[in-house]
Amino acid sequence: MNYALISRFLGSISYIIGLAMIASLPWALPLFGGDWELERRGFFGLIAATLICFLVGYVLRRCGRNAQLVFLRKESLAIVGFAWLLAALLGTLPYLFSGTKVSEHQPMTFADAIFESQSGFSTCGATVLTELENPAVIPRSILFWRGTTHFLGGLGFMTLFVVFLTQGSGGKTMLRIEQTKLSSTTLQGKIRELAYIVFVLYLVLNVIATIILRALGLSLYDALFHSFSAISTGGFSTHNLSVGHFTATMAQGPAIEVVIMVFMILGGTNFALLYWLGRGRPSVMLRDREWRAYIGILLAATILIFVSGMIAKDFHPFATPGAAPGAAAVESMTQLSPLAALRTVAFQVTSIMTTTGFAVGQYELWNPLALLIFLMLMFAGGCAGSTAGGVKLVRLLLLGKAFRSELEHSFRPNVVRTIDLGGEPVDRDVVSNVFAFLLMFCGSVVLLTMILLIIEPNSMWMTESHDLGDKLLDLFSTSLATLSNTGPGLGVIGAKETYSQFTDVSKVILSFAMLLGRLEIMTLLVLFMPSFWRNR
Repeated sequence: MNYALISRFLGSISYIIGLAMIASLPWALPLFGGDWELERRGFFGLIAATLICFLVGYVLRRCGRNAQLVFLRKESLAIVGFAWLLAALLGTLPYLFSGTKVSEHQPMTFADAIFESQSGFSTCGATVLTELENPAVIPRSILFWRGTTHFLGGLGFMTLFVVFLTQGSGGKTMLRIEQTKLSSTTLQGKIRELAYIVFVLYLVLNVIATIILRALGLSLYDALFHSFSAISTGGFSTHNLSVGHFTATMAQGPAIEVVIMVFMILGGTNFALLYWLGRGRPSVMLRDREWRAYIGILLAATILIFVSGMIAKDFHPFATPGAAPGAAAVESMTQLSPLAALRTVAFQVTSIMTTTGFAVGQYELWNPLALLIFLMLMFAGGCAGSTAGGVKLVRLLLLGKAFRSELEHSFRPNVVRTIDLGGEPVDRDVVSNVFAFLLMFCGSVVLLTMILLIIEPNSMWMTESHDLGDKLLDLFSTSLATLSNTGPGLGVIGAKETYSQFTDVSKVILSFAMLLGRLEIMTLLVLFMPSFWRNR
């Protein structure tokens, strides 16, 4: 194992994170809308965090200054795994140094900070913060740093790293680990060029989304922030009611919902397909089986939930922020119009399937069929090669083809058929890998649920708003939401809830679960195998 090389690359990652922190500093200044009395601690907290990032980067680079830039897959795996762990740790510093709080009367612990940082970088979107709109609790500059972690995580800062810093075949391995490419539609070319294409596409989408949202009346701060979250399929927001805040307070709210929904769909699409779309060849996208399945599932889920919800009278508006006492109860009796309900359902289905986690309504209060569909969408996720989480649709397509092949083999044992995807044959090793991944993912959800059932006290469910009988379902959705990088789930982690109620031990475990899901399990777990670190 080439430890010097690993150290050198991790030092460069530290520099990248430190530079990203600097971009949040202007939002503390009055020129950019900040209240200096409230933002001072955020400003200096970011400076202190940046200096530590540079110091860590300098030390790591010095330790690896004599490293030979020749490495194998093991070094690539180690660099990717440790880069995400290092990013999460460095990402906690702005929260801790600025004195950010979970709520007005609850200081932020290290467990809270690591949870928020890991959620940002893994684009999970789960949060422990309960008062996002109160700069006395979390300064605007720190809140923007929180959104920046989505930007870096969605891009996969390893992709950015390949674009600017890597040399040789190691970059190829790292990019493949970062961007799962099971889809039959791929780009051809040198790995650095491919990484550059992904970087440019990602940047262009963020710029376009920001311009459109700004034109619809959002401040530059909100437009940038929600562009970061939508394209990265992360889900962090600057408001307690998420995107529902704009619907409740702005005339352009419905248009803002539609725009964010479109960019969530793009974020959940294979970036190779977006490249061909940008080249004026939409037929490549339309022929892709995974993308057709992606759009088909979005449409089918929207129709099913809309019809069942209209029958069950599920669709009510969010309570307007700052409304008089009792106003929420009055609004809860009001049904949305069919058009508004359809828009709400389409937005929520897109948000869950792309594992973004934005909310425009209390979907966890909808009928049981809707909740079951949401759990299935969390599991499925978006397309391979996208910023979405979940197990990826291409794996489920391959699983279905393998199941059909085995079913036919049971009554035609002498017939041998090749499993293909989009007309291209798929190697049996790939199919075996898919089975192994799905087994590990499902096993991880079950194991994590069992651990949370043991750790979390019953008192969280013995309240007026929750019931002890819902503990199993709530914690199952918690496990699935963090491993699939969706963020919000059902019950205690619903649209208006946060993870602040969980114990510190659970927050640390869930932080690990988010990273496990982001790196698709095997990339992280190999670091815990003793044989991985042996030279032979």
